[in-house]
Amino acid sequence: MTSGRRSEAVAINTDLYWQLGEHARLSYPNECCGILFGSVERSDKNRVAVVIPGDNLREEPGSHYGIDPMTLYRAEKTWAGRGYEVIGFYHSHPDCEAVLSEEDELKMVPEQIYLILSVDKTGCRGLRAWRKKDIETDAEELEVKRA
Repeated sequence: MTSGRRSEAVAINTDLYWQLGEHARLSYPNECCGILFGSVERSDKNRVAVVIPGDNLREEPGSHYGIDPMTLYRAEKTWAGRGYEVIGFYHSHPDCEAVLSEEDELKMVPEQIYLILSVDKTGCRGLRAWRKKDIETDAEELEVKRA
C-alpha cells in the first residue's frame, strides 16, 4: 500500500518526457518499459538524464511488463562508460491511471525510481513516480518536475 506522500521530486527534461510518452503511445495497447539513467557525478540522483526504451518480453504484454535482461546489460555497459548509472525504470498502464499496482510495488528494487505512464489510444495522459526506501517500507510517490 502506498502512502501517497510526496517527500522528494524526480526531474526529467521536456524532450525525455515526450520520448517516454511516444514510447507508450507506440506500444499501445501493450505496456511499454525501459530504463532510466542518471549521472554518477551528480549528487542529485533524482534527475533522469537518459531514457533507454526496452522490449516488453511478457506473454501478457497488455497487462504486465518485463525488460529483456540483455537490454539492461548492454545499456549499463554502454552508459556506465559515459558516467551514468541506472536510477530506475518505467512502464505504461494502457487504459488505466498511472498508479502503482500491488504487483508493481512488490517487484520494486529499493532506492530505484519507478515512473508509470497512463496511456490510451490518443496517447500519454500522465506520468507519476514512486520509490521504495527499503524492502520493508511502502513506496512513496515522488513529485515529477519537468526541467
